[in-house]
Amino acid sequence: MTDTVIDQIRGFTAINGFALNSIGTRLYVADHGASEVVAINTDNHQRITATTVPYPRAIAIAPGNARSHVASDSVGWASINLGTNRIVTQTPTVAGQAASIAHARFNSRIYITYRDRGEVYIGDTSTALVSKILAGFQSPYQVAFHTMFELAYIPETDGNRVSIINTRTQAVTGTVQGFNKPRGIVVIPSGRFAYVANIGNGTVSQVRL
Repeated sequence: MTDTVIDQIRGFTAINGFALNSIGTRLYVADHGASEVVAINTDNHQRITATTVPYPRAIAIAPGNARSHVASDSVGWASINLGTNRIVTQTPTVAGQAASIAHARFNSRIYITYRDRGEVYIGDTSTALVSKILAGFQSPYQVAFHTMFELAYIPETDGNRVSIINTRTQAVTGTVQGFNKPRGIVVIPSGRFAYVANIGNGTVSQVRL
């Protein structure tokens, strides 16, 4: 390892988010400024195709790599068939700009956070309809899922906490306190710990799950 920049992929306008497929062969880039989701071949960094999605904010890849799910400022939630790179469904969500989108591990649902509204939109990917909208959060930001249990974790930046959601019942079951403006969160593969990024004091918290 050299820990040096070895290449740059150019040709974007204003990137908002991106996601890799599970085997790392495709990078999907949400070019908010160009209203496109661009597929990149990670072997040679060549552009494969671009799918028109008005003002995309964030992307989540479904398990199995068959579809991507995109949070858009304009259409809400768009699903793209990654075999054809065409939009197959567009579903209105709630008004506002999404902070993140994530696909649940153990059921067919996507979670979209709306920081300014304090809401989490849950969509059913089998029907492309709303499953539930959870309210009362204080600036929800990212979403991470437990690797073993039906649980989601959502940092609340203005609440200085991480809320725990049962992904089967779609209900908040508890909170973890003691953070300083938390935003990013990841769960390690064993499910024993999570790491939470605190923008308030420039630290990373380790949480035993």
